[in-house]
Amino acid sequence: MAKIETTNGYNLWTSPTANLGYDFAFSFLITLIAHVEGIRRRGVKEYLKAFVTPGFMTPMNILEEFTNFASLALRIFGNIFAGEVLASLLVTLSHQAVYWYPFAFIGSMAWTAFSIFISCIQAYVFTMLSSIYIGKKINGEE
Repeated sequence: MAKIETTNGYNLWTSPTANLGYDFAFSFLITLIAHVEGIRRRGVKEYLKAFVTPGFMTPMNILEEFTNFASLALRIFGNIFAGEVLASLLVTLSHQAVYWYPFAFIGSMAWTAFSIFISCIQAYVFTMLSSIYIGKKINGEE
C-alpha cells in the first residue's frame, strides 16, 4: 500500500476536510452568508432586534452564534479526521510484517468504502445544517 508524501513527510493523500483550518473556513463562510442574508432580507434593525428580543436571552443568543460556527466545523473535522487516522493505522499495520499485509489490504479497502459512505453523510449533514442556519436568519424565529 502506498502513501503519497512529500520529502519532509507531509501526507498528500488526505481529505481536505481533515484539516481544521479548511473546516473553520467553510463554517465561517456559512456564518457570514447567514448573517449577510439575514440583514439583507430583514433589515439591520429587525435583524439585531432578534438577538435582544427577550433581554435576558441576549447572552445565549450570542453564544448560539459561536456554537453554531464551531459545531459545523468540528463535526465534519472529527468524523473525517478519525477516518484518516484509521486509514493511516491500516497502512502502518501493513508495514509491520509481511503476514499482516493481506489483512491490512482488505481492511483498507473495506474502510475506504465505508469512509466514502461516511463522507457523503457528513456532506449531507453539513448542507442541511447550513440551510437550517441560513433559513433561521432569513425567516426569523417563527
